[in-house]
Amino acid sequence: MKTSLVAGVNYLVLFATIGENTQVGEHFEVPLVSAMIDSIVYKSVLYESSQKQLCIPAFEEELSIENEDAYYSVDLGDYDNDNDYDVLFPNSIYKNIDGNINAQKIDLPTVFSDYSKWIDLNKDGNLDFFALEGGFLHLYSNIQGEFTRNDTYTVPAVKESGDIIFTGLNNDGKQDIVMLGEDLKGMPQLFMYMYSDTGFVKNKQIFEPLMSSSLCVIDIENDSDKDIFYCGKDINNVYHSIILVNTPTGFVKVKDHGIAALAYADCIAADLNNDGYSDLVVAGYNSKYVDVIEVYLNDKKGAFTKMILSDFSIVEYPTLQLLDFNADGFKDILVSGKDIESGWHRSNCMRIKQERVSLR
Repeated sequence: MKTSLVAGVNYLVLFATIGENTQVGEHFEVPLVSAMIDSIVYKSVLYESSQKQLCIPAFEEELSIENEDAYYSVDLGDYDNDNDYDVLFPNSIYKNIDGNINAQKIDLPTVFSDYSKWIDLNKDGNLDFFALEGGFLHLYSNIQGEFTRNDTYTVPAVKESGDIIFTGLNNDGKQDIVMLGEDLKGMPQLFMYMYSDTGFVKNKQIFEPLMSSSLCVIDIENDSDKDIFYCGKDINNVYHSIILVNTPTGFVKVKDHGIAALAYADCIAADLNNDGYSDLVVAGYNSKYVDVIEVYLNDKKGAFTKMILSDFSIVEYPTLQLLDFNADGFKDILVSGKDIESGWHRSNCMRIKQERVSLR
């Protein structure tokens, strides 16, 4: 049985797959978490990149967790190494004991956090976590199942309206940090911190900071180096999309990459057409104040070609995820966000129209 987690405003719902229907063209109404506040409705839509139009499995709600912190973030990880996923909220952990996620709630020493993330920073096999508090990102080290703040790895951070990713930028096997968003003074910032055994070292390069933003790691040149794509708006409310290519001498900004400028957005990078090069999916608000979702294919020369899409439902404040839903070797796209068209939320099995565009 496969399970999935969906976070709502004040609660978390676990969905379990209980069956699968392969009738072509049929769809299932799925009770994904919906935040009904002043008619704000959130939905998830799956788009398939395959020739076949298969449908979403049936789901039933297995359990719910009520938690006032779930509005901000939620993460899964096995911090006690018992082969059960535990749930991390900004200020608490729900310990999974033999499949019972509500078995034990553990309050964390964080004062107030609007972001938390599991990570095994020191590669000792035990999950630590980072928490964003008051303009700083703090590490809480896992010592035999107990968490203690480790100020060695505290760094200045963005406050909100941005994104944080952990990735190995210099291929040393360690986790570095890239952060984008507003600081405590409401100014846009882009921070890049490189891991060392004595703490994170800030990259001294000057990067164009943005807010209301999103960022993702992408390998533009297929050279195994981690490049960065990010988008958002500057202090003058001008929208941007920026690519930084990782070179031996530092990051270099790409000119004329062909990707639309977006804010209030999300982005994901993956090889959509199986040519060995990373492509991009972006969704958000463009400079004409229109919500869009766009797919760009890598031309293998550092630029991107926009695909002509159809049948994509547009959402506000989007979240994008990639998965191979029907196990055909091609990446499918899950789009979640605020429904701007109707008062209902649903999860549909839809596909990019084959006569207009192909991902093969």
